[in-house]
Parts: sequence; C-alpha cells; structure tokens
Amino acid sequence: MQNSLLRVTLLALMSAVLLSGCHTRSYLPPDGQMAPSVAPPQELSAYSGSVSSSKIEMMHQSGREERLRKGWNEAAKWFAGDGTDYEVAIDVKKTDGKGGWTFVTYLLTLSLLPYVETNSYESTMELRSGDVVLFSNTDSFAVRESLSVYFPTALLFGAQGPGPLYSITSDQLNRHALALGQFIAESRGAYQAAVQGGTVATYRKYLADNPTSFFRMDALQQLAALAPDRQPLAFHRENLAIDERYARFIPPAHAVWFIGPEGMKVSDVLEKQAGEDIDLLASRIRAAGQPYKVFNDEEVAAMKEGGLKPALIAAMIDASAGQPSASSVAPAAAVPVAVQADPVPAQPADAAAAAPTAGDIAADCAKRLAAMQACDQIPSFGKNICKAQVRKTYDHLVCSVIQ
Repeated sequence: MQNSLLRVTLLALMSAVLLSGCHTRSYLPPDGQMAPSVAPPQELSAYSGSVSSSKIEMMHQSGREERLRKGWNEAAKWFAGDGTDYEVAIDVKKTDGKGGWTFVTYLLTLSLLPYVETNSYESTMELRSGDVVLFSNTDSFAVRESLSVYFPTALLFGAQGPGPLYSITSDQLNRHALALGQFIAESRGAYQAAVQGGTVATYRKYLADNPTSFFRMDALQQLAALAPDRQPLAFHRENLAIDERYARFIPPAHAVWFIGPEGMKVSDVLEKQAGEDIDLLASRIRAAGQPYKVFNDEEVAAMKEGGLKPALIAAMIDASAGQPSASSVAPAAAVPVAVQADPVPAQPADAAAAAPTAGDIAADCAKRLAAMQACDQIPSFGKNICKAQVRKTYDHLVCSVIQ
C-alpha cells in the first residue's frame, strides 16, 4: 500500500515538473527583421488622446496580456496629454497555431526534445476621433514558444523573460506609427489645397465634404481663429452645428456664451429673454441653483454688449454663489446665519479690519466650491482663467486647504 502511494506521488511530481519546465519565447517579425524606430506623427502632439486595448488574444495568459497592454499604452505618448480629441485602439487576435503535436515527443523523451509551438497573430491599430475611424492598419507577426525541463534544448528556440513581449509591442507600434505617418503625409496635400484660401467658407466646406478626414481637428482650430471680435455668438453657433468638437477651440474671450447647464447656457438665456418676462426668467435661474461662474469684468461687458440683460447676469452669479431665490427663503428665524447674510453686507467703518468669523469662512468656501464647479464646464482654454479669477475672489487659506 505504501509502495503504491509512493509511486503515485512520484508520478504526480514528475508530471508537474514536465509541465512546468524551462519556458522560452521568441518574437518573429513578419519580414524577419525589426522595423526601424520612428517618431510618431508630429500632428498628433498638438492634441489630447487616449489608448484602448479591448481585445488582446495573446498566449492565453492574463499576466502576459497585461505586459502587452502596458507596452501598447506607450502610444499615449503620441499626444500632448490624456483627453478625448483622438483615441488609439489596439486589437490583437490569434490567426493560427502550429506545433502542438511536439508535446507528445516532449513527454516521451522526458523533455530531451522540447515542446515547440508557433502561434500567428494580427495586430490592428485604429485612430479614432469620437465614433469616426480616421485610419486603420493591420500587421501580422508570430510568437514561438518552447518548453523543456531536464535539458536546455528550449533555449535553442528563444529567450526567457519578458524581452520578447517588449519586442512585440515596440516593433508593432513602430510599424503602425510608420503607416499612420505615411497616411497623414499622403492626405496633407489634399487638405492644404482645399483650404488654400484660408477663409471661413473654405474651412466650412472642407468640414462638410470630409467627415472622416484626419485634418478635421486642425480645420476646426483654424476656423475658431477666424472668429470676429464683435458679435461672435452666431459665428460659433454655426460652427458647433457642423461639429460639436468645435467647442474645444472657442477662444477664451467668447467661451462665456457657452457656460451653464444644458438648456440654460448663457446663449440659451439670451434667446429666452426675447419671449419671457425678465424677472421670471431670473427667478428660474436662481431657483434651479445650477452654477455658471463668477464672471469677470470683461465677461460681463461682453454679455451686455451681446444683449443679455444685467438682471439675468446677476441671477447667474447668484446661482453660482449658491444664493437662494427670494421665493425659497424660509422665515428669518429658521434660516441659518450664513444664508441670511446679503451677498455684499454693509459693514461699519471699523469692521474691515475685523477677523472673519467661522460662519463667514464657511459661506465663502461654499461659494468658492460652487464657482470652481462652474469653471469645469468651460471649454479647456477658458477653464484655467476662470479658476484663477475664483481663487482671487475667494482667497481664504482655509478654503484652499479643505477643497
């Protein structure tokens, strides 16, 4: 009985050793040699982007897949930073596998002859802008894997460690970057010829005629640079109707028109004031409590010049600062001190030097937080300017620490 148990144990140990021996791997480029290192297309470095790798069928082991995903994530360095202007999508699938029969000889010879299998794959890279695929490239490669235990024969067929995995992503990214660069170079001439006039009409026509062009983002940026200084709202609205991503390039001086909650942005309120009682519209803005921002002098002047009523601008500022509407204020006895205070309370002459109370600081911090949240709704060029103004307006040290 003991001898039988010993035999079973030894057989199990031998099987475990045979199945977990020296493992090597080698990367086989499609043409037998590594692609040269190439710089990513310069045009991408002016925009934001991200990398996704939704499907990677590599050697059926998640640990190796994660290393490959990390390698392909290097494509994020092609962009100025993380964002949504572009997306690089990587897809890797297995297409063939050969050599599985060598596992039989591997067992029969106690790994004198290694187990050697060669798997073929395809990697596809897509460059996307939103839901539109601008470019796609597919490349093939193979990976040879070898296994042995008692004899170092597997070392004749590859190398141990993660080196081959890094070679896969490095070589494939170089090949995809080279193909993308060639595509951009080939389409650049047609783009430059189409917008040669440099007018609003030429850029709008190009955008209308080329919905999947790589140079669409550049055309939107150039179009935004042609915005008129006076009455620019209609100009920007027409361009937003062509492509919503135009909002990313609206100049900071004009971005104020597109601040606010959906359906009640500054430009929407401008339209509504023509057919609605001003006091009623102002009350709706305050009651909604949806933040806009703390507008600076230049922005207030621009809104007034555009025709927006001062009472509505004041309502937006109140909503951003968290001020309640007149109809929603509770009786004085039930309202906390911080809420009862006027936006700019009158103070005696000697009060300016007095230290702020905890209630004052809490009220300021609440206003600062609401204003910061409103700034986040501004297109990227104006966001930092907005936040700088908020910090200047509510500069108490405690607010900066707790928020």
